Amino acid sequence: MRPLILVVNDDGIEAPGFAAAVRAARRFGEVLAVAPARQQTAMGRGYPRYPDLGVIEERNLFIGNDVIRAYAVHSSPAHAAAYGAMEIADRKPDLLVSGINHGANLGMSITGSGTLGACFEAVSEGIPSVALSMETGADSIMTASGQLDFQYAEEAGAFWIGKVLAEGMPGDCEILNVNVPDCPVKPEQYRMTVLDRQNYYELRVPGARNWAEPFTMDFEIRYDEDRLYEEGDIRAVCLDRMISVTPLGWDLTKR
Repeated sequence: MRPLILVVNDDGIEAPGFAAAVRAARRFGEVLAVAPARQQTAMGRGYPRYPDLGVIEERNLFIGNDVIRAYAVHSSPAHAAAYGAMEIADRKPDLLVSGINHGANLGMSITGSGTLGACFEAVSEGIPSVALSMETGADSIMTASGQLDFQYAEEAGAFWIGKVLAEGMPGDCEILNVNVPDCPVKPEQYRMTVLDRQNYYELRVPGARNWAEPFTMDFEIRYDEDRLYEEGDIRAVCLDRMISVTPLGWDLTKR
């Protein structure tokens, strides 16, 4: 039996990065494509209580000349992972792939990421996970733009999906957080990294406003180069223009 690979994302089922992740995964096994019905960036591992929570729509996903069945979940990326693994799949997935995200997931910003939230949800059910993200400008984070080129991120994703299925996770790692710079880069041009201890997405201080009106805090990509770790993920992607691969685990205990 071919490995079952559950592919999810946080940018919504119509996002081109999701199709790229499905293409990469199809090279190695049977793919179950499950994604939020709409944009769910920065949801972390949230369990929202939307009025339409739990609605699952069957959709056609066009992958090259092929049309495959996909499932649009009306909820968060974590819920998409949960519904996919616990309800839609006919057996326990061998691997979860989350992405390819529009925007890098680096440093202390990763806990807000819906891409990583889906991975943490899967890991809680004993499913190893690979998070795939591609560096973009801050203005592309919330869009499903067809102008983004996922070629190099897709190849990097295929490299790590194949490697994990063949060799297993390295050490006691439960999640591989793979971030690809927005430039030509070969899958082999990677560095094993640690999380930088600063935000990659920095919130902007709001100006004067009416607190009685809805408001969304804005952010920008900003980091202090002088404080970056030599082995850090931000340095690898943003300065050295290499693929960053950060092994993550569930144990957040400070010892």
